[in-house]
Amino acid sequence: MTASKTQPSPTERYFIGMTTVAREHWLSFVREPEATRSSKPESVQKERDAKRAKQEEKSASTPIMATALHIVIINQTGEIVFEIHQPEKEIEGNASYSAMRFLANALAETGLEVGHNKLVDTNVRLFGFDIRERLRLMSLDAMRFAVIKKVPLRIPIGLWYHRTFEAGAYLDPYEAFIPSELRGDIDFSCLCDFLNIPSTAVNLDAAPHVQAELARQLAIIGQMFIAE
Repeated sequence: MTASKTQPSPTERYFIGMTTVAREHWLSFVREPEATRSSKPESVQKERDAKRAKQEEKSASTPIMATALHIVIINQTGEIVFEIHQPEKEIEGNASYSAMRFLANALAETGLEVGHNKLVDTNVRLFGFDIRERLRLMSLDAMRFAVIKKVPLRIPIGLWYHRTFEAGAYLDPYEAFIPSELRGDIDFSCLCDFLNIPSTAVNLDAAPHVQAELARQLAIIGQMFIAE
């Protein structure tokens, strides 16, 4: 694990990248699929199998079903301020536990937001792709780790939850650029091409450093925060 030893500034921004995988016994934490379309035995089994396949398809990226393998956090200058790989001999959730402790400590005194003019700053300090679900995934992953290991854990509720219709104190730069109704036509690679951000040949889902850096570049181009 690596972490910056310098004291974070009250306006430091963090860009998160991570890789996840289905936890070893994820089937224990989801409901058995139910068939609702037909009562014929062969149709019932076919429907259940299809629903189970959908669960399996999303098991590597869904809170509770998934666990973090590699987490990278960089600041607004591109410096890696935190990085961890899930230790091979440690139980699932160790990487998330360490990452959430880092974020909680980094934001403890200054909070999730800064107080700039909203005309020129989103005022959030956490950025990343699909960040809302990823913070929820890491938090739940860390909570399970803490319960099993019987170790203390302090995760401020604002790091992973906000009320319906309220904005969270974090931002996905892609979603800021592209409204939901256009995302089927303009995906992430289309946006990067449009903004002349060099595309990468790596699998983005498996490259947390690249995820964090691309989120940072998009936030800078979109002037989503004041560079200080």
